[in-house]
Amino acid sequence: AAVMPVSAVVERLQVHYRAIEEWKQSPAHRSLLHHTLSMTKSLLHTDTSKDEMQRNLHDFHAAIHLFCIVLHLLYDKQTIESYRTQWYEALANPKAFAAVAFFQREVVSIEIARNGAILTTYFLRPPTAKYLNETLRAKLIDHMDIGGDRALDVLTSDLTVIQGLVKNPSYSIMNKWHVWLRKNMLRLCFYINFVMLLCVQVNHSTVEDVHQANMRSGLWVVGTLGFVLLGVCAALWLYHALTTFCFNYCKQHVSPLKLSFTTSSDYWASTLHGFGAFAGYLEFFVAIFLVIFYMNMVTTTTKILAAVSVLWLFGAFLQGVRHVCRLYRFTVNVDKPADANVVATLASFWYSVLYDTLLSGSVITFGAYTLCAICGLGLSIPAVTMNFDVGPWGLMFFGFPLVDILATNDNLRFIATAMHSNMGKLGVTAVFGAIMIYLFSLVGFFHLQAELESEDHTVSHCSTLLQCYTTYIRYGLLSGGGIGDYISSTLSHELDFGNPGRYFERLVYDLAFFVLVITLFLNMVQGIIIDAFTAVREQTETKAALKRERCLVCNRSRSAIENLDGGHLNNFSRHIHHVHNFFHYFFYIQHVKAKQHPKELSGLERYVVEKLKAHDMAWIPRV
Repeated sequence: AAVMPVSAVVERLQVHYRAIEEWKQSPAHRSLLHHTLSMTKSLLHTDTSKDEMQRNLHDFHAAIHLFCIVLHLLYDKQTIESYRTQWYEALANPKAFAAVAFFQREVVSIEIARNGAILTTYFLRPPTAKYLNETLRAKLIDHMDIGGDRALDVLTSDLTVIQGLVKNPSYSIMNKWHVWLRKNMLRLCFYINFVMLLCVQVNHSTVEDVHQANMRSGLWVVGTLGFVLLGVCAALWLYHALTTFCFNYCKQHVSPLKLSFTTSSDYWASTLHGFGAFAGYLEFFVAIFLVIFYMNMVTTTTKILAAVSVLWLFGAFLQGVRHVCRLYRFTVNVDKPADANVVATLASFWYSVLYDTLLSGSVITFGAYTLCAICGLGLSIPAVTMNFDVGPWGLMFFGFPLVDILATNDNLRFIATAMHSNMGKLGVTAVFGAIMIYLFSLVGFFHLQAELESEDHTVSHCSTLLQCYTTYIRYGLLSGGGIGDYISSTLSHELDFGNPGRYFERLVYDLAFFVLVITLFLNMVQGIIIDAFTAVREQTETKAALKRERCLVCNRSRSAIENLDGGHLNNFSRHIHHVHNFFHYFFYIQHVKAKQHPKELSGLERYVVEKLKAHDMAWIPRV
């Protein structure tokens, strides 16, 4: 405090602030930058170039360095109280306050735990901070395990991609308006289907309007809106494809934080495990189609199933290759020296980027919507539809994008989340149900042939085991009382008490199917779905409660933080926004990763980097 008197510090900050303001207003600066900013500001709604050039000024760096030292002095318990008093008195000057406020907006602070002590560090807010909007903040918190020991591992995500992308005018516009476009795409799709409901009907191979006279106008509206829908879907697909590609491109760059070490045996075992799914599917499909072709049961349906199976196998193989590429790029074999194979490195890099991009959920979703718009337009053209007996069936593709309401509506989004997280349980339960129905169909095929024929004995619903099985699946599940209800009501084979033996056999059989399949199996499926919805809702409520009642960084409760401490009230809001701001830790990781050379790191920063390399978040103070 004696070396840095308050008056000298404030005067120096004002000098640097005036130098920066004069630079902003200088003719040379305006001639080089102002014209570009004035042309792009309306599109970009950002001053990225201005900010970056400002940060490169010597006065800016000198002032930030000086201001960080002052902040350390102000909040150090050993600092004389008179120094703080002089500082706050100096800020009464409007010019001094403006200069200090300017630099204070550029500096953030965090607390770091090291050797049992809590240290406060101040650093320059990274340039990527402005791109962490509310949408990204909510997404970041939503995808983390709040309250867990590894909750803050999500901070290793990178915003430098967005910083580069936003410099592109087209991307910047889409980045601002893509949510609005998606919601209006859904509204447009609703309106197209509303018009179709009112004015389109198919009579053999021609399209007729409900009122006949307005046929052309109705189709003209649908066609025009269809082209608009195609443009919106294509723009959203390009936006998400570009964003996903750039993120995956950056993720595939190797850094010490991403590397893991393994032995040769574990490396090859993991490689074989990556192709395990492909081998399992190959064995399954070969076993099935060998029987089909041997029994000469080749039909159009089996050909379609064979084509789907080949595509499924191809996808499983590509997934295995992707697993191998990940091992090759981010795993170090401690038993074998690294070989610099440029071709293999480039091939694994680009394969991983393209695979992750093309199979991203958002890219597939908007690609499907774009394809639906193309089919809706292309298969509704009169020159094309004249070849079909059912009319312009391409119009039905305009209905599929309506399912996007699950993604755009906050109240319905949990449905997709719940179903996606429980697909494994539902799949296993479905297999169990298929086995149970198959066992009943076996009994029915060998013992109930007569009951599974029509009343006049001209049509049999169980002439082959396959037909019997499909009959049990279709009519056994769709009939309210199970297969017994179908046999008694639809096929008119009532239970005959005149034959007591047969009567009790049918009674036990029908009741067993009803209890095991209709009651047990279907209620198991419903129970899994209900539990999934309940779990997602409870998880959402728990996260909301934790955000309200607990600090995401130190994990202290709200009541503990708001207790009196040294005569001062520790307000919870002040704590989570200034003392332990979750996103300030995110910015600090960006800050230390931006330093290219180890000599640029301070001792505390070097300590944090070593912890990050070890995937150890113990440097973040937690209770």
